[in-house]
Amino acid sequence: FAAVVSNPAIKAAYPNIAITKDPEGRGAIGCSSGGSAAIIMSWFRPDLFRRVIGYDASLVNLQSSPMYPLGAWDLHSDLELIQNSPVKPIRIMFNDNEMDNGAGTGEAGAKDWLLAGQRTAAALKGKGYHYRWLEGMGAKHCSDARVQETSMGDSLVWVWRGYSAGQ
Repeated sequence: FAAVVSNPAIKAAYPNIAITKDPEGRGAIGCSSGGSAAIIMSWFRPDLFRRVIGYDASLVNLQSSPMYPLGAWDLHSDLELIQNSPVKPIRIMFNDNEMDNGAGTGEAGAKDWLLAGQRTAAALKGKGYHYRWLEGMGAKHCSDARVQETSMGDSLVWVWRGYSAGQ
């Protein structure tokens, strides 16, 4: 944030730019790996980000670490990261599509975006999270923007529900 507000080009274009320190007023949005990154940002840093939109969120095993060997899949894998963690103060809207990457393969832990979204939604529901999951019927991955085009406005309103600047 410091780099953004101190950038001369940004300061010139937006002289009154201000970034709140209130995590309730901070959010992230992305598509595909960016959607996964937005969700992961709020999951691991709810002290910084609490409002998230992830389109075609890649909640599959794309990048792993020693702690999370199946990457984002570990949110809902046998590790049950969502189920085994205290509820976090985050609002998540995410989507995956009927014809998304690997849809229908049922390839657990790997490349079935739709299955990953379904499993993540079930885990969030089981813990009582404020979440919204959309399945884009007949839609493909991010380059098929029908879901974003038809849901973005409502998703922004839903994600920011309850937030009032200057509280």
